[in-house]
Amino acid sequence: MLSYTAFRDSVEATVQDSSNVNFSTTELDTFIAQACREAGRYVPHAVRVSFTIESRFGVASSTSASNLVDATKSQFVSGDVGKVVRNITDNTWAVITTYTSATSVVLSNDIMAANENYEIYNAGCTRTNEVSLVNIDDYLDIEKVEYPIGTNRNWEIDGNTLSIKVDYIPDSRVLTSGVQPETEVLVWFKKRHLISQLTDLLGAVNNAPGYAAGSTSMAVNSLQATGTIEAGQEFTIASTRGTYTVTADASIAGNAATISFFPGLESTVAHTTVITFTGSTLTPTLEPLVIELAAALAAASKPMSLYQHAFTAVTAVALATTAIAAIAARITQAITDIASGRTSNTNAATAITLANAEFDLMNPQIDLAVTALSSANGLVNTIPVGGGAAEYMGQASSDVGVGSGYFNSGRQYLLEAASDEQNAATLLSAASHEIQAGTAKMQEANASVQKAGMELQISNNGRNIESWSRNQLNDTRAKLRRMVPNKYRTSRAYSRA
Repeated sequence: MLSYTAFRDSVEATVQDSSNVNFSTTELDTFIAQACREAGRYVPHAVRVSFTIESRFGVASSTSASNLVDATKSQFVSGDVGKVVRNITDNTWAVITTYTSATSVVLSNDIMAANENYEIYNAGCTRTNEVSLVNIDDYLDIEKVEYPIGTNRNWEIDGNTLSIKVDYIPDSRVLTSGVQPETEVLVWFKKRHLISQLTDLLGAVNNAPGYAAGSTSMAVNSLQATGTIEAGQEFTIASTRGTYTVTADASIAGNAATISFFPGLESTVAHTTVITFTGSTLTPTLEPLVIELAAALAAASKPMSLYQHAFTAVTAVALATTAIAAIAARITQAITDIASGRTSNTNAATAITLANAEFDLMNPQIDLAVTALSSANGLVNTIPVGGGAAEYMGQASSDVGVGSGYFNSGRQYLLEAASDEQNAATLLSAASHEIQAGTAKMQEANASVQKAGMELQISNNGRNIESWSRNQLNDTRAKLRRMVPNKYRTSRAYSRA
């Protein structure tokens, strides 16, 4: 049979994920456990567990507050703590809390007095034909119940209590001699299959005095160096009847660990006795089916997460839509800025034209000033008759002043034109930035659309995986149904005698 690591490697190969990209080892461990449990429903791993009927009865020989005293039978043992006592005379109940001696035990309630009849039942039970399954919490069903050994009985379960359908239960008191009462009940549990993660399946009892029958804890050495003995791990003990199940995780350190288990030891166990952990309960025929089942269960778990990619694609498309809307806004603003820039350019051209017109008006005035100055120059150092050089020079100054006015007006128009050109440049720069922002939004929209495409492709792949896993599950389960043993296909009724 495959080791646990080899088994998990086979599951990884089946889902084509040997590098654990899509499935972590922890995830696969979960699906392997689930597959082992489901396979157990078709082809169970049957485990036989021994229980003891408790049906002692007697009469209290004396009265002692919150005690049960029976000096006649002297039938109490240390293992009675936790068992239930019923006062048949008064129909009152109590639990044994302390073992005092073979003739006396302490009760949780003061229910017994001298000469009152009592019965003792198993812990958690209310009748002699009941046994408690409180320590068996990992079974799927019960295959059969034998009481006495070799005789199959009908049964029923109420909570954690199993009732054996028999009409008579004899006194279970252990006798000092003679034929001992038949108190053993064998219950065959249908359990999930197990693949141990231990790399070394052998160990040895590590307690010099050994362990007494009924013990439920044991120190073990000669194990692998480190690791964990997991709850549910089964083991057998050399020269001891029965299969035992670890009830709580036990850490291995220095090749040793202390394990708790159920049921209690069937007989005494000596120091260094070899114990053997069960490596796998799968048969060679069942093992590949459980590998297929675990792989299918793993694959079936992914499509829902892959469908999440479809929702992510929807989100990406929404982001692309928002980006596209932003592109439109940027383009609209750029068009507005360009239009405003064009207006400013037009205004600048108009101002330049007006400036040129003013400059054109300035030139005649300068010409008049030059003429007047020329006339004034001809009259310098002469005696004026009807006007002299001063008058011509004043006329020239006036003409220059008028020309200067036209010059200043033209310059003002040029300054206005420069301002319009600056506004136009600013608006065109803003338009350029808007176009750049629109380009960025376009790239953003394109990225979102690409992401949406990728997410939809992944989602589509998820549908393919889902289809494969569904077909694989149906096929594997059909194979498992065909493997169901015939003894589980029919019901049987047994005698109550």
